[in-house]
Amino acid sequence: MSQATTIRLTDRRQSVYDALQEATGERSRSQAIDVAAEYYCFMAGDNRLQPAGGRVARLIRRAREEGSLTAEQIAEIMDCEELPVTYDVSVACGRDDD
Repeated sequence: MSQATTIRLTDRRQSVYDALQEATGERSRSQAIDVAAEYYCFMAGDNRLQPAGGRVARLIRRAREEGSLTAEQIAEIMDCEELPVTYDVSVACGRDDD
């Protein structure tokens, strides 16, 4: 059985929750908060949900080891279910005759 949690809704919180719901595309505030909390744990690491180092530490470690990373490598490291990250390149040459 789950327990209900009451959070005092200030104007700032309302604004943040609205933005979070819009950013995540979730239909409910609680689902948006779940996605954001899981994402935070995944990025930070060293917690119950992500016992190993998080994506941020992995990104910094890899940059330190290699000296620099391409945008494609950064996207690969930061990609996760909660906030998919991709990198696409488009090159065009010549006139655009539309």
